[in-house]
Amino acid sequence: MDFQTPAGSVMTGAQGKKGSGLLRGLAVIEAVSASSEPPRHSDLMSRLGLPKATVYRLCRQLVDEGMLQYELDGGRLLP
Repeated sequence: MDFQTPAGSVMTGAQGKKGSGLLRGLAVIEAVSASSEPPRHSDLMSRLGLPKATVYRLCRQLVDEGMLQYELDGGRLLP
C-alpha cells in the first residue's frame, strides 16, 4: 500500500517495503503535529490513506508510549 506523509512524500521502508510500522507511526505523529486543530482518527485516516484499524492501533500505541495524548473528551489527538 502506498500512502503519503502530510508533507506529500511517499513512505518506503528500509527494505523497500512500503509503509512499515515505524514509518506509519512517524507519519501519524507528523500529521498530528502539523494539524491546525487537534485531529480525530477519521481526519488521520483520510489524510494518510490508512485503514481505520491501523490508525486506531497506531494512535493507541503512541498514546501508551507518551508520544501523543488525547484531549480530555477523548476524541481528538494532541502532540
